[in-house]
Amino acid sequence: GITEAYNFIQSVQAFPNPFEEYTVISYVLTYDAQVKITVYNYLGQEVITLVQEHQVAGEHTIPWKATGSGQSAVPGIYFYEFRVKSKDGSQLTYKGKLVKN
Repeated sequence: GITEAYNFIQSVQAFPNPFEEYTVISYVLTYDAQVKITVYNYLGQEVITLVQEHQVAGEHTIPWKATGSGQSAVPGIYFYEFRVKSKDGSQLTYKGKLVKN
C-alpha cells in the first residue's frame, strides 16, 4: 500500500545547491523500485530526465551536469521530481528545488 511506498525513500537531497555547473541528487532506497527523476524549469517545462529505471535497494547518486555536453541550463530556479513505484503498484512523488547560479 501507500505506507510501503513512503518507506521506500530516505534522505533525498541535492548538493551543491545552489550550484554553477553540476549538482548531484542522492537518495537511499530501502527496497528495489522503479525510479524516475525529471528536472523542470520554472515554467514547468521538462529540461531532462536524469534516470528512468529499476534500481536496487541502497544508496544512489544521480549527477546533473547543467552546462556542457550539448546542454546548457541558464541560471535560475529548477525543480526536480523524484517518482518511485513500489512492487505493489503504490507510487510516491517527491519534489525539490534546485538553484543554478
